[in-house]
Amino acid sequence: MQTQYISFCNKNGLNIKSNSVKTQILNDLQDKYDIRIIDRHHEVFNKEKHFNRLERIPHVCSLKSNGNPYLMFMTKIDFVNTVVMIDKKIQMGYSLPRMIIIRLCITNDALFNNTLIEGEMIHDTNDDWLFLISDLLVYCDVSLKTSNDLFKRVNKMYALLKTDYEALSMDLFSIQIKKYVSLNDIQWLYNDFSKQLPYTTRGMYLKPLYCKFRDILINYDNTLIKKNVREKYATDTHFLTSKTEVIENIKHKSVEKYEICSTSYVDDKNIRDFNIQKTDIPDLYKIYDINNDTYIGFACVDSLKTSKMLSWDFKDSSLLTKLKFSCKKTKNTNFTNIWIPTTRMM
Repeated sequence: MQTQYISFCNKNGLNIKSNSVKTQILNDLQDKYDIRIIDRHHEVFNKEKHFNRLERIPHVCSLKSNGNPYLMFMTKIDFVNTVVMIDKKIQMGYSLPRMIIIRLCITNDALFNNTLIEGEMIHDTNDDWLFLISDLLVYCDVSLKTSNDLFKRVNKMYALLKTDYEALSMDLFSIQIKKYVSLNDIQWLYNDFSKQLPYTTRGMYLKPLYCKFRDILINYDNTLIKKNVREKYATDTHFLTSKTEVIENIKHKSVEKYEICSTSYVDDKNIRDFNIQKTDIPDLYKIYDINNDTYIGFACVDSLKTSKMLSWDFKDSSLLTKLKFSCKKTKNTNFTNIWIPTTRMM
């Protein structure tokens, strides 16, 4: 394999020069996991289209930095454990994306059976570099594209960084996991959290919990969008022109959803006991089968009363704690989550 030293993150990496190796990597990702590097994985925000989706499908929110989108691919090249950073943008004049081999202290050899991590490469205001992880796409040769549990993927990433990775002073960049919050906290994310970061942001991602839907991108800093894109949307009323208005509307839509839930019709005959576990996102609770601990989905928080009950019952509990609840099944067909917790079981 032909390589050449290249400046990367103010230090040096090994640039893969061999097009045959690059092509093989891209083909493996596409054939094995149906992942195409240059495909756009988000939709630009459209009020008429996406407000309706936000009412029907649960989403969480995160910030989009001014960094470059990258993939971290842990694989074997010529039977050698290798970490490849893949640029998701193809530079002008080239037909294949840039791929740079770096050194990371990964202690779990199984990860090199093909693990693919999505993120953003960020140059912060302290002149340091950061790889901000947003999702886990492939884990030890298993595609997670069909996984509808974002939180399981996030927890798996935290476990990976805690047990399988050791940060060293010679590393080209540090690694963190992106913060996700509920849509109810979107204003806090924009007004408060973003201002605490050592790097700039240019928008927000609304990420669906279900993989079959694309992320929604809200660009709120129009000066950072390329000129031809700005001109294209300059007269488009669907494109974001007032970030404050849209953020307020998204928050309002989220509130409307919970108000609609409070009028749900419940069939009292459909009652079951479940183990319920809280997440770090308000009003989002996981449901598990009480007999075999199988993950079922999310609880339906149908009203302010239910929200307060769950918040009180879990106020002193960790994210690993599971509590037993009696739940009723709603007949409202507009709900994705159908089990409503009603009573804590001792």
